[in-house]
Amino acid sequence: MRATQGIGRVLVTGAAGEIGRVVRKAIADRYRLRATDIVTVDPLERDEDATTADLRVPAEVALAMRDVDVVVHLGGIANEHDWATIAAVNIGGTQAVLEAARNAGARRVIVASSVHAVGFHPRSQRIGNDVATRPDTFYGVSKVASEALGRLYAEKWGLEVACLRIASFQERPRDRRHLSTWLSHGDMVRLVSACIEAPTLSPSSVGNFCIVNAISANTRRWMDDSGWAHIGYVPVDDAEVFAADVEHLHGPDDDISEQVQGGFFAAPGYRGLV
Repeated sequence: MRATQGIGRVLVTGAAGEIGRVVRKAIADRYRLRATDIVTVDPLERDEDATTADLRVPAEVALAMRDVDVVVHLGGIANEHDWATIAAVNIGGTQAVLEAARNAGARRVIVASSVHAVGFHPRSQRIGNDVATRPDTFYGVSKVASEALGRLYAEKWGLEVACLRIASFQERPRDRRHLSTWLSHGDMVRLVSACIEAPTLSPSSVGNFCIVNAISANTRRWMDDSGWAHIGYVPVDDAEVFAADVEHLHGPDDDISEQVQGGFFAAPGYRGLV
């Protein structure tokens, strides 16, 4: 293992999830990792710690946070659910992670937010990281709350917090919408690595907080590159190379799911995991 100089242990929550597995595998030779999830996590290698923690139990989160320098917070429910569950896991869980990081003396937390925090913005509008939040689901509301919690912990207690508005994390695009929203596996790793290593997260007076649109370098992207240059994120993948394969895959153009950036999450009847 070749740890990056000056960076201590990195905790990855949601380590058994799709994004967690990809990120951990890619950065395991650069940082000392600790992986945690509500389910058992198999360590990738001898130098990676693995533990279980329920985000709804602050004491378990605090135990996982010991001796941690940076947190990559990917844990939570990644879809629509009933309000009570979303609130407990995604909002309460994020607060538990931020509080545990603050109490343990961690330096930086990278929070998985989502395009669904701004999902009702029309596709005709190219949006930056400073647009008004327009959540398309209870899930989207939980990501708005996570961003607000991150800003609170940054401004009130000095914790460094980066919130990543993840769009469509896929190995390859699956439909027409993804030509604009795709985030490749490789670019997700590049973005997380940039957030771990950036000297500061923002050029503004509040240099310890940022929101970043987490997408690849898609020719058709609706979300812009606000903040990328400052943290050193340089995406290299473009969904356009898959256009011929997926451009015909979409719903009726007059349906809300084809008019707003959040896609089918915005449909009135969408219930996700409920």
